[in-house]
Amino acid sequence: MSKMPWDIEGDEKLFLSRRGGLQCVILRHYELRHLCGYVGVKRVHPYAGFDINADEVGGLAVHGGVTWSRDKLPDLLALHLNDQFERTVGWWFGFDCAHAGDMTPGLNSKLKDRLPRFLRGAYRTMEYVHNECERLAFQLDRVARGKTPWPTGGSST
Repeated sequence: MSKMPWDIEGDEKLFLSRRGGLQCVILRHYELRHLCGYVGVKRVHPYAGFDINADEVGGLAVHGGVTWSRDKLPDLLALHLNDQFERTVGWWFGFDCAHAGDMTPGLNSKLKDRLPRFLRGAYRTMEYVHNECERLAFQLDRVARGKTPWPTGGSST
């Protein structure tokens, strides 16, 4: 039996974004096995402290929208995160890949054949989530520089 991407790509990734050098973290949910992406900003960032329901945060374009906006990463996900990496960040913005149309390997394996084909969704790979972190970091860096998240003032698809 061939290995699936979630079996071989790893459960976490830490990197600095190409734009602005923001700290990015990708973590796999321990039970559902989907990936979540996070981008950290300093406490002085204009959006630091904003709830996910704030209009400004809602205007950030990332897979499924921003679903995490807090001063720390989720405890259940950050089991192996290097504390030094997280310590310099004042606020985290994150997203998950467990929305309608997304495949969550843990849920799919539990439901097996009981899950209708149209609900199985597409698996979002580590590479995909890395690119989405870069996209979110690009927008957050623009905001930190006093600009709109996107050059046109709107979101990108």
